[in-house]
Amino acid sequence: MSQAGTTVATYSCAGVVKRALQDYGFQIKKIKGFGRKNEMLTAIVLEDTDSETNAAQPSAFIADNTSLNTSVTAALGLTRPAHSSHSLIIGAGVSGLMSAWSLANRGIQVTLLDKNAPLSGASGNPRALLAPKMTPIHHVDEHLHSIGYLYSCRLYRQLNTKAAQQNSAPVLELTGALDLLIKANVDVEQIAHYPAAMATTLSIAQAKDMTNLATQDLSNNLYLPQAGLVNPQALKKVILAHPLISYQCLTVTQIKATATEVSIIGHSADDNDDSAEHKAITMTADNLVICAAYESHQLDQRIFDCRKIRGQLSWFTPTAAQWAKLPKVPLKYSGYCAPFTAQIGDTELNQVSVAQLQLLLGASFVRNDIATDVRAHEHQISRDKLVAAIPELDAVITTDTSQWQARAGIRTQTPDYHPIVGQLATGSRIWTLTAMGAKGYAYAPICAEVLADMMLGDFAALPTAMLARLAPNRARLQQPLSQSV
Repeated sequence: MSQAGTTVATYSCAGVVKRALQDYGFQIKKIKGFGRKNEMLTAIVLEDTDSETNAAQPSAFIADNTSLNTSVTAALGLTRPAHSSHSLIIGAGVSGLMSAWSLANRGIQVTLLDKNAPLSGASGNPRALLAPKMTPIHHVDEHLHSIGYLYSCRLYRQLNTKAAQQNSAPVLELTGALDLLIKANVDVEQIAHYPAAMATTLSIAQAKDMTNLATQDLSNNLYLPQAGLVNPQALKKVILAHPLISYQCLTVTQIKATATEVSIIGHSADDNDDSAEHKAITMTADNLVICAAYESHQLDQRIFDCRKIRGQLSWFTPTAAQWAKLPKVPLKYSGYCAPFTAQIGDTELNQVSVAQLQLLLGASFVRNDIATDVRAHEHQISRDKLVAAIPELDAVITTDTSQWQARAGIRTQTPDYHPIVGQLATGSRIWTLTAMGAKGYAYAPICAEVLADMMLGDFAALPTAMLARLAPNRARLQQPLSQSV
């Protein structure tokens, strides 16, 4: 599977190792070893091996002069992709944006489509709290939320530099977050096994000082130093500035795929009259990625018809007296709350008081409801969750929520709570990245990298066993939701 430029280093200078490397086209060299080892071996492929050399190799190692990860593509039932220079993506929420970013950074021209504006769906909240629900550390290698959180933290910090260059607000505000462990999978003893830079337990005095809470029992807590608030509008601005990404408002009505290309037919936002058929827009590309949340199934019925869960996020502008007694860092309980300062870009989708402190509370959880109207009783649900977890705030936060603002979105969730990532069928040019649930800003960056790897035949960024748990055709998704366990 090695191509020109591949390098190898090994402590072993055994003849069998040297001969095998030379047989596969490597030029070998002995150099000074480490410690008590006098010599070690390095090797490099100076040029691609020719077809005759490949023909003589065992079939399991034939690479066809590409960097394809044959074992992964075979294990997942994927086919090696043809040359890809242009991809279409339907859906401009966080999944679509991150898919576009990952592909564009690999040199692929991307056209991003949405029937409304970018982030107009469930991804468009004023802020997203990036703070994982932790698992015991011996499970962390198979815990997608932890893996996604760590990757997203690094990526968003890198994107902060690009946002600064655009005179934009930061993509990630590093606030830290404190989990009160009211609804958690770990206890204080298990937290001790984590590196303190990822998760730790604060003393009661430290926790009280950080949270500004006076009477709350904070003896059990989990502090996440790398947690923070993602600004969706700032993320969108950075991604859409990529020279290989273009955006178009388009309602897709038809998808067709052949062995060589995929095409879509749709109409733009101003084509609302019945005579607009002649205005239909057709686009073709090498590949198509469907990132349309619960509407993904409507676009291609091979995508699982997921649960639809309405969630309303509420926020308000505290008075000075309230602010003096409110938490100063994001808190997790059976819900979450987070203080933030609204930026100018936030007004594109949400009613916020720019340059003023706001307190965000979330979120309601209503099954089988796809309406996105703002509901007063769901303001109350979020308030009730907060004061049930932190009783001292009952006297601080008014019961009159009539001046509160809110945004409702529809979460898309699978029976096993894992996203859907991958190729819809062997040989298909149609892919999907969807069903992020309420964890899109933690899941989407790493899943988009994995999807791009799959599409281009590169080594995937997650273990094969985990990729199988994300596959569109996995066993848990083989029967309708009403029959699923």
